[in-house]
This record gives sequence, structure tokens and C-alpha cells, in this order.
Amino acid sequence: MSNPSLREPGALGEAFGLAGKLPSRRAAATPTPAQAPVQAPEPPEAAVQVPPPAPEPAAEETPAPARRADPPQPADDSTFQVSVYVLPDVVRALDGARRRTGRTNAELAYDALDAVRGRLEELVTARRGGGDRPAGSLFPGRRSRASRAAASADGRRRLWSMKATADELEVLDGLVEETGARSRSEVISCALEAVHGPRGRRRGR
Repeated sequence: MSNPSLREPGALGEAFGLAGKLPSRRAAATPTPAQAPVQAPEPPEAAVQVPPPAPEPAAEETPAPARRADPPQPADDSTFQVSVYVLPDVVRALDGARRRTGRTNAELAYDALDAVRGRLEELVTARRGGGDRPAGSLFPGRRSRASRAAASADGRRRLWSMKATADELEVLDGLVEETGARSRSEVISCALEAVHGPRGRRRGR
């Protein structure tokens, strides 16, 4: 039988006196230098998908405000001075009427023109010395004592004024043409003296 002790490592060398002379079968393994771990190539970065900018919301169209209808333009109230020559006592009567009623000179003049509208042409004819011929006659009137007195009164008339709008001046010009008066002053004066003169005041009583 074999000696079990000879199975142990180095036992055989010791048995034959060769201990230390025989190389050991177990040679120290030469350590393999550690290799640096190979890093696997990193996968390429996935392209960052930048989302497209969100479309801006369409601007809401603000409806244009409804255009207001232009308010009706008031009538032109610009006034123009009208000079009128009337007898002194008529001027005083007009001043009293204005203070008493609060009406303007223009309103007093238009009231007088309305009052004598039907005989305004006759009043103008008498003022101009037409004599006793009726208005519209083919023959001119003869100068009478009354017409000479009327002519004399022209030199005594005083300036009196009023203000009229453009529309009122247009009406006055129509009366001048209709009655044959020489001016606006004459047609207004005839009406004022007929209403506010001594005879006119007596009629009004």
C-alpha cells in the first residue's frame, strides 16, 4: 500500500532527501497586469428635438366702433349789423318798447314788418314822395305837401341799429326788391314808423 503521507505536497522530496532541491510544481503565478477596462463608446446623444414654437394666437380683430352720425349742425347764428334811420320820437318809442317787453331791436323790427306786410309797398311809395297815386299805378304821383314834409323829415332821422342773421338779411333783401325800396334801412324804417310813430301808437290804443 502506498503511504498516504507521500501524497502531500513536498512529501516525496523529503522521502528521498531532495527537499528544497526540487522546484516546487506550484510556481507562483505571475500576476497578469490588470488591463484598464475598455470603456464602451458612449452612444451618440440623441438629437434633442426642439419643439417648434407654438404659433401665436391670431390677434382678435376688434370691431371698429360704429361711427356715430354727425349731429345736425345748428343754423348759423352769426349776425350782421343793419343801420336804420328813423324819426327821433320813434327811437324813443322803440327804446321804451324794448325795456317794457324785453324784445331785441331785431324782434321789434320784424314785428313791425309783419304788422304792415299788406301795405308795406304803399308805405315805401309814400316815403319816396309818390303822392296820392296808388301802388302799382302806371303814373307817378305828384309831389305834394305831405311828400315835401316827408323829405324834410329824412334830414331829422336818427341812426338806429339792429342785428340780423344771413337768412334774415335774405328776407329783407326780398322785401326791398318787392316794394321798390332803396335799401334795407328804408323798408325797415317805413314799418317801424308806421307802427311806433304817433299814428301807429294811436291805432294801437
